Amino acid sequence: VVDTDSQGNCSDNLLTVVGINGQWEGLTISQLIDGKKTLYDAVFERDKYRSIDDYITNTKYDNLDLLAGDNRLSKKTSELVTQMASFNFVYKKMLDEICDLKKYDFIILDSSPSASGENLQIYAGVDYVIIPTETCVRYTDAIDRVYKSIDSINCVRIEPQISVLGIIINQVDIRTSIAKTVLPHLREEYGATVFKTIIPIDETVKQAEQLTVPVGVYMPKGRASRAYDEFTKEVLDRI
Repeated sequence: VVDTDSQGNCSDNLLTVVGINGQWEGLTISQLIDGKKTLYDAVFERDKYRSIDDYITNTKYDNLDLLAGDNRLSKKTSELVTQMASFNFVYKKMLDEICDLKKYDFIILDSSPSASGENLQIYAGVDYVIIPTETCVRYTDAIDRVYKSIDSINCVRIEPQISVLGIIINQVDIRTSIAKTVLPHLREEYGATVFKTIIPIDETVKQAEQLTVPVGVYMPKGRASRAYDEFTKEVLDRI
């Protein structure tokens, strides 16, 4: 996992956990910053004698490594946009290095939810994009902005072209009138691009977040966990 979001929530959840004594256990983002072992260090303060592998951290989960994000990334937003205008795809170069390690079956990038300029750098480096959305009134605005951003990258990117792997509907309360209204409209608008699975609102997700563990670890048989399992199967079928 490459955490490109400056909030670093994904990194926190994969690195640390609240133990049974209520104390934090595992690594912290601050420790990785001190050790110059984050995405920021790998991209913006790179030691030319260090391999990209030196910046990647093992997590507490089997077969899952992390290139951690931290709040320093927010200081580089304008630089990423400027580099993009010069066709300098900094994240793509970094991802190519990770691919060259031949260690990973999949590289997943977690990005900020906005279709912002720095996310263009992310789109320039990936093969597929998964768009999360909720059952809100203005759902099409955000989705269409992502599509427009991807189109702009495909105009300048050498093959292969980026494609939208699918749209996942998240945090759904099917009992509400807005969900009952928006869901059919969303499927009508975007057709088979919308994943069949929907992720329901589930209290176990909030509980897992408080303990900084994935919901699939915290409550593997819960509604949300089962939905994420089905979503994962759909993703694998589409790749």
